[in-house]
Amino acid sequence: MQVSIPESKATPRTNMKRGFLKGKSLNTGNEPIIKVQTRITPPPAPNAKTVDGFIPMPCGPASTSRDAPLVGTLPPDMSHRIAVTLPPRELCGTERMTTTLLFPGMKEAILALPGFPAPLTHTAESFEIGPIKGKGLGMFATADFDTGDLIICERPLYVSTVVQPFSLRPGDPTANDAIVELLSRMCEYDRRMFYSLHNCKGNDCPREQGIIDTNAINVGALPGYDGACAAIYIDVSRINHSCTPNVISRWDLLAFTMEIRALTPIRKGEEITMSYMDKTAPRADRQKELKEKYDFICRCPSCSLTGAAAKESHIRLATIYRSAVTPYDDDELEKWINDVSAPEDKITKACLFVLDMMEKEKYFNEKVWAVRSQRLCKAYCAMEKLEEAKKCAIQAAKIWKALAGNDGGWLAVAEAPQKTKYWGLRTKKIREAERANAQEA
Repeated sequence: MQVSIPESKATPRTNMKRGFLKGKSLNTGNEPIIKVQTRITPPPAPNAKTVDGFIPMPCGPASTSRDAPLVGTLPPDMSHRIAVTLPPRELCGTERMTTTLLFPGMKEAILALPGFPAPLTHTAESFEIGPIKGKGLGMFATADFDTGDLIICERPLYVSTVVQPFSLRPGDPTANDAIVELLSRMCEYDRRMFYSLHNCKGNDCPREQGIIDTNAINVGALPGYDGACAAIYIDVSRINHSCTPNVISRWDLLAFTMEIRALTPIRKGEEITMSYMDKTAPRADRQKELKEKYDFICRCPSCSLTGAAAKESHIRLATIYRSAVTPYDDDELEKWINDVSAPEDKITKACLFVLDMMEKEKYFNEKVWAVRSQRLCKAYCAMEKLEEAKKCAIQAAKIWKALAGNDGGWLAVAEAPQKTKYWGLRTKKIREAERANAQEA
């Protein structure tokens, strides 16, 4: 299907959901930038193979995040988009296919990915969709989950670019006309599932557009176009918001699926929640954004805090934010290792302080958490604190798995911290200083 739109009057239409921002004119060149997570199926977690005789310590953020503009570099022919099902039937067999609305060239770029499509990860159904007073429907756990456990892996019903060119010329197809045409090509079951989703926009826009604006989840940029894209799901789109979520989403490009993994331990019967927005924003700003975009007032544990507890939460979030914008390097760690006069707990105390902030807020900023966990484990190894290093690495493996889909090499570290290159670095310096002092005496 080609949705033809006269180029001269093409105007952006945005599908807003869970992190998307209002778009500006295509001609301004000042489109807002949003941080998104687009991940290719992760390679197997690093095993215990050594590098130069050492087990490598995980380094850097726990995922391959990148910034995607709301409006990317538009193709020369942006007067139409093309409807196509991905993966093609001949490549995915009986697995679900996704109906997509893409710019020319995107389909070919996606199909050219080595290994596309990767097989779906099938999990035992351990959740259910049910009513929640004051919320409509939501997702509940029907089993216990530990941090990092996979709850659901779902291929979307619908994927499209966030920007939807459309014409203001009377009689020309609208953005919603393209969506309606696309939906008509779905099988009856998929179409019925789409229309069963909530529309918080009421009569402010066509029903189809309202459903997309209410339920679309950001998947970042797709091959062939560097702007943001969004997806609609049968089950994942039912997950309600919380500023203290217990799950995190991960887009798997090669499998063309969304993974939902436990961010914290979840008990059977507990509601599964995710965050639609940046948690570090002040509560008043979060409430305003949620009301404007989704027409509800958040009453999650974080937003329900009052008095001193609310102030403490604000301080914790500000601390996490400051840590997030601090450049990553190990200069401070190296100085501490070599300065035997520095307090032994200088590094560990600072790391534990920030990690405790995230634990209390149930907000695991991927960059902050990864950097602090790595630095903490390195410090424990440098001091030859075996049990502390193992405990740190085991917990790191769980959260890394939630963020990236594998343990990132942390389990190898947990098995043998003494085989990392950081083992004993500080204690060695201390012993050398003690011997030097003894000789001088």
